[in-house]
Amino acid sequence: MLPAITTKKKRSFSIVVLALFLAGIMPLLLGGTQAGRRLWHATLLRSNFQEWEALDTEYFYLRYPAKEADFVQWWAREADEAARKVNEIFQYRAKKKPWLVIVPDQATMQKVFGWSDSTHALGVYQADTILLLSPQAWNWLPQGRQISVFAAENPLIHEYTHFVLDNEAKAFYPRWFSEGLAQLLAYRLQGYVWVDEESLVGTEVFPPPELERSFDKVETQEVAYGQALSMVTFLAELQGMEGLHTVIKLLAQGRNFYKALAQVYALEENEFFLLWRQWWQENPHWLSRGV
Repeated sequence: MLPAITTKKKRSFSIVVLALFLAGIMPLLLGGTQAGRRLWHATLLRSNFQEWEALDTEYFYLRYPAKEADFVQWWAREADEAARKVNEIFQYRAKKKPWLVIVPDQATMQKVFGWSDSTHALGVYQADTILLLSPQAWNWLPQGRQISVFAAENPLIHEYTHFVLDNEAKAFYPRWFSEGLAQLLAYRLQGYVWVDEESLVGTEVFPPPELERSFDKVETQEVAYGQALSMVTFLAELQGMEGLHTVIKLLAQGRNFYKALAQVYALEENEFFLLWRQWWQENPHWLSRGV
């Protein structure tokens, strides 16, 4: 019926205009602060999952599609155990709980973030919200092994580390530090690392500005993540986890990352990069030595 169609079109137009208006004005209404922007970003992201099933755990607000209901209690136990392990290493007392969204397939992940079909992810952290690809969608594995392999390689360790650092830091830190730290925690807690060491031997390194742009490019992604892990591993070799803890404490006080690095390791940005590169060239199998 034409009147119904007309009404529907007018209503859709109004919703679009309202959404565009809110997208522009709400960050201003929230004060333009980092906390305000994060809250607005989280609200937009979580709006995709408001109608999904929900379960609150000790450390997470869990959201999942109905098809995951048979696994939700297992999910809850795995998630809380992962969070406890990361919190213990960082001596982090959780001040709030992030959302943990179990995404049923890559198509849903791509739709939420506007990705192309060629972009895939096992997990994503943004704005106090973690999205994980369901192990039932790990279709490169035999069906009988999906759960066990997921438990062994649990990407939540990686993404929850991003959440902790994001909430502790009150100042800028480069992405390489966050990605390297998340991989270091995953390796120490699970003995698992995503990058293949052999693919990193003899590769050219990225200068820091170029490195920051290389994490999301398919052709440079593995090298970028490997370099980030090696840079944080180098810091851990200098002063152990205590040095990294001190850097994070300084970030929590609002100290700029490279000023914190200079205070803890007595290295300016360029000095750090040069010394790391020398260490990396002298230790091509640094990963095999343990991190």
